[in-house]
Order: sequence, then C-alpha cells, then structure tokens
Amino acid sequence: MRTEEQKKRDMLRTQRKEARMKILRRRRRLLIGAIVAVIAAVILLVLALRGTFYKKADTTTLKLNSDGSVVFEEVTKLSENYYDASDLKSFIKSTIKEYNDENGSGSVKLKYFTSSGDQVYCRTTYKSVDVYEDFTSYYAYAGTISDATDSEGLDFNDSFVSVSSGKKGDTAKVSKVTETGDNNVLVLEENCTVVVPGNILYVTDKGTTVSDDDTVVISASDTDDDAVVRTYIVYK
Repeated sequence: MRTEEQKKRDMLRTQRKEARMKILRRRRRLLIGAIVAVIAAVILLVLALRGTFYKKADTTTLKLNSDGSVVFEEVTKLSENYYDASDLKSFIKSTIKEYNDENGSGSVKLKYFTSSGDQVYCRTTYKSVDVYEDFTSYYAYAGTISDATDSEGLDFNDSFVSVSSGKKGDTAKVSKVTETGDNNVLVLEENCTVVVPGNILYVTDKGTTVSDDDTVVISASDTDDDAVVRTYIVYK
C-alpha cells in the first residue's frame, strides 16, 4: 500500500517529466524552424547569384533558344576606340535603352558585362532573331525551310555537307537539304560559335567546323577577321 508521501513523489516525478517533454518539444520546433529558415536563405541566395555562376563562353557565341530568343556572348578585346571598359559599358547600355525606347521594352537586354585587362565579356539577350538582326545589322534569319524559301526568298544555292553525331559527313545536294520543309534553318553572316536548339542535319561546308550535335563554329577566314560568308545551319 503506497503512502501519501510516495504518491506525492510519483506525482512530482510525472510533472517534471511532462515539463521536460514540453521543453524538448519546444526546442525541436525551434530547431526545425531554424533549419527551414537556413534552407530558405540558401535558396534565395542561389537565385540571387545565378547570374554570377553562369558559365561564360570562352569565345564569341550566339545561342538560339527554342522560343526564338537569342543569347549573344561576345568575348573580345577593347578596340583602340574604347580604352575604358566602363565607357564601353555605358555606351552599350545607352544604345540598348535607345533601341528599346523605339521598339519596345525588353527587346534587348544587357545581362552581364565584365572586363579583365583589355579583354571584355558581354552577354546580351534579344527577343527574337529579327531583333538581333535589326539591332546589330548582321544578317540573320531563323525559321523553317519552307518559310525560308517562300517568304525570305532564300535559294540555298551553296555547298552543303550532312552532319551526324556532331561531325561533318558527305556532300549533300541542295534538293536533299530542302526536301523536308518542316526542318528548321538558321542563316547567319557572322564569325562566331553558334548553338541551335536541336540536332544539326546539314551545314554549309565553307568556313564551318561542327563541334557538337548542336554547335557550329563559323570562321570565314584565318587571316581576315572581317571576312564573312553566309552560313546555313539546318537542324531538327
């Protein structure tokens, strides 16, 4: 038979145990809350710094996205006309603003600009290939084979080679290149690396090197940087 004193001690132990459990539960909630807060802070930091960790191109590169927009990464040296990188950046920003004021906000965007010594890296985006052509004055066309021949009036009168597994293959007749009207084509007159949103099927042979399933390096001349050729890139 338990005495009143024993009952009181048991009740006291129970109360202490319940108090400890409440403290542990509270600490657990605080710890979980702290972990969630840290994770949220890390996510926000990553989102804020995404542009910082963007893998920059080593050479001037034009990338055509599947939605028709263009990302252009220019890697160049400061010309004799621009000895100060900050002046060049200001000039680019003012030129973009002037263009957007006339053609619509967001048509062209300066996404990133940095310099080291006399080398400059500049990443800009364009709403479409037409905007890219209009802003830069470099000829550029993107569309289907059918639209290229019917609307743009392109005759594809050039020397083509087939492309498979990221490598150039045999010579391809123009009739073979253009027989599937739904295939896409990007046409440029510019020396740069080009990335298209698909697998390349055919490319004009002169001045081009295929480096991947979706990538072509255009270099019209090894001695004249200003020399350009019209390059057709057919892809699917």
